[in-house]
Amino acid sequence: MQAIEQAGLDIKVISLAKREEEIFVPHQPKSILLDKSDPALRLIMEIRDEVHRFAITYHRLLRNKALLQDKTK
Repeated sequence: MQAIEQAGLDIKVISLAKREEEIFVPHQPKSILLDKSDPALRLIMEIRDEVHRFAITYHRLLRNKALLQDKTK
């Protein structure tokens, strides 16, 4: 949030706590709890899972690339 604000960008941000699937919005003290079957919650969960999958795949790519570079030295 700090980086977004410092850059002067107007990007809406939420976070999703995994255990209870609580939705948090910046500057709001209470979380939002949606029913587990709510289509909006299901969409947010799928987005979260896809972002996590992408991050892990990218990290593995970078790690493998670094390992290959170390072996060529």
